[in-house]
Amino acid sequence: TELLQTGSLVLIRGEGKSEENGVRVIAQEILPLDSIQTQAKQVTLQVHVNDAQALPEIKNKLGSNVEKGAQLHLVVNLSGHRVLMKIPGRFTVSQQISQEISGLAGVSKTAWL
Repeated sequence: TELLQTGSLVLIRGEGKSEENGVRVIAQEILPLDSIQTQAKQVTLQVHVNDAQALPEIKNKLGSNVEKGAQLHLVVNLSGHRVLMKIPGRFTVSQQISQEISGLAGVSKTAWL
């Protein structure tokens, strides 16, 4: 239950059931996202950018490539055009780094895929 705090990013493994009142998830395991990101090969951070000046700051926050970590997808919205860029390599991205990237000028949102 200490993992279930406002703002905490977690991975919940469990079973979902559709019921009359909505959907119910029975959690079998709850893990902090930070602990699995360096192990997982399918974790992707998608960053929506609306100002190219944010790109050097994003690179600075991410640091160097690592062997196991999160993939990075940039969705760049400039001059009415939207481009998805899949950045080569993997990066160590903690919850704190994700939040710092979200707060950068020129970044409209981030999402975990």
